[in-house]
Amino acid sequence: MCQHLRQSLPLPSVVRNIAYRIVQEALVNSLRHASASRIDVNISFGEKRLEILVWDNGVGIPENTIESLSSDDKKFGLKTCCNGHSI
Repeated sequence: MCQHLRQSLPLPSVVRNIAYRIVQEALVNSLRHASASRIDVNISFGEKRLEILVWDNGVGIPENTIESLSSDDKKFGLKTCCNGHSI
């Protein structure tokens, strides 16, 4: 089931574009790496806050793989998806 907003989020265009890229990256990763058959995306925002939550029913990343990464590497592809903007 797909639900979507009927209008644009009232956010600055640069924030909307970055949010779009983050969600796009999450969806691609869920399909490509986790073999997910269901993906849920929840976007909420406030005056100075944007929260994007993505859940899937995929296989996940083995815990020992995550533990072996340095703190910078734990960001995976997100550190390069947003034209140099900090995540």
